[in-house]
Amino acid sequence: MICRLHGLPHELSRPGFNPVKGAGCDAGLFDDKTYIKFDRTPFYQQMAQIEMTFRQDLNKTGKIKKTVAQMLISQ
Repeated sequence: MICRLHGLPHELSRPGFNPVKGAGCDAGLFDDKTYIKFDRTPFYQQMAQIEMTFRQDLNKTGKIKKTVAQMLISQ
């Protein structure tokens, strides 16, 4: 999912820092478009929460070799 979102114009907000804006992919599809705020921060926070819950529930450390869908199903 994160890889699919990478090519879109976006911004990331971290507490205490200015938002970081990305222009999108190099294909030029967004060059003449007006910037529309697409803040990925809430999405990344939710993804991190899913991973933390998965790790805690299964007492898992190290690399996880499961997709997000597999993590959600196993909870």
